[in-house]
Amino acid sequence: EGGLPEDQQRARHDVIGAAWLRMHGFDERVARLVEGHVLAKRYLCYKEPSYHDMLSEGSKRTLAFQGGPMSAAEAEVFE
Repeated sequence: EGGLPEDQQRARHDVIGAAWLRMHGFDERVARLVEGHVLAKRYLCYKEPSYHDMLSEGSKRTLAFQGGPMSAAEAEVFE
């Protein structure tokens, strides 16, 4: 990940955090929760547009790198 700009590395904190948890012996369920929180944020921003307004500025910036709010097709698969 070292080749990515710092903002993009932060945007992938779900994957990095889940990998760290796995390497340190945390239960797989915990790692999956950490890994899935970005998808949850993307879904909530699609389904409840006011949710986006409640995000911190940093979370709004990383959301852009994470793909932004889900599309209707992505949300259908997620549901």
